[in-house]
Amino acid sequence: MNDFYEKLLQELMSMGYVPLKEQKVVFLCKEQEDRILLLRLISERLPGQNPIHYDKEHDFMENVSRKLMISRGKMVESLLVAIHSGNLSDEEMNQLRQYSNAWSLDRRTGRIYIYENQIADFYGLERCLEDYMITWKESQKKERIKEFRSYMTPMNTSILLANLVVFILLSICGDTTNATFIADHGGLMYDLIRESHQYYLFLSSMFIHFGLRHLIENMIMLIVVGSILENHVGRYRYLIIYLFSGFTSGIASYFFNLAYEPNTVTAGASGAIFGVTGSLLVLILSDLFRKEKHYGDTVTIKGMLFVILVAVGSGFMIPNVDNVGHIGGLIGGMLITAFLELIGERIGKL
Repeated sequence: MNDFYEKLLQELMSMGYVPLKEQKVVFLCKEQEDRILLLRLISERLPGQNPIHYDKEHDFMENVSRKLMISRGKMVESLLVAIHSGNLSDEEMNQLRQYSNAWSLDRRTGRIYIYENQIADFYGLERCLEDYMITWKESQKKERIKEFRSYMTPMNTSILLANLVVFILLSICGDTTNATFIADHGGLMYDLIRESHQYYLFLSSMFIHFGLRHLIENMIMLIVVGSILENHVGRYRYLIIYLFSGFTSGIASYFFNLAYEPNTVTAGASGAIFGVTGSLLVLILSDLFRKEKHYGDTVTIKGMLFVILVAVGSGFMIPNVDNVGHIGGLIGGMLITAFLELIGERIGKL
């Protein structure tokens, strides 16, 4: 909303309107040879804020108009424009309809509501607002497309598709919620490593999930944090961080979880995803130490710590969650990122 309001102010100022501050309230004023045009834009309230009393706002605008007329010796024409999203309440609508110099602007639909008793135009303002709304809606559409594309980074999307393909194939072959089936098809199990030396399971297990819910939860998290990291470090560094984190997650789980519960089977991308969050945390800390700001624009240290603490904490409250693997992936992601940062200063980005 603030962005919409600020850009609208800029648009009106380009038409010759200048800010006029009266009792901490900003009006827009445009002085002509024989008159002064006075605008009062009222932005919508956020949830939890006090409702707007348009009758009081209108009375205040009229008082400012009289002061201007006396101080500058010119006729003043004023207009109140109420900006809102969606339908106004009946009370708010009735308050606005009683005034001839009041409009309402729905920024969601781009419509300007002008009733029969209200002035049909205000020196070209209606056309200006209509053009602005068209431009605004187009810019918002482009912004949404840009935001969507920022999540669809090439390497992260490839990893996501790999997880989906593996899940679909396994679902066709059997029950992905069955631990024995998962163990037979790439899940990590203590005896398969210790006795059968199937070390590839450290890699395969990070692409296998226990059921659809497990997959969806991990992929949603992967789309968000994975795309942010790849946009910052590049596709090849991201792949190294992701795979190394998944590997250290499996190693930690093998020695500190499965070794004590050898009949347990573990699988999933969550260890690698924890490594991605750990990587972002290291990059933010690196910014702080260097007094730079490359990554803080996208994520903050408080935000990352909150995500990590909530994810780890919830793991201890939910049964059958491999917290050791999560922590192992987190540490792995932090270590490999710190290493890549150090060598990156010498050899550049991969």
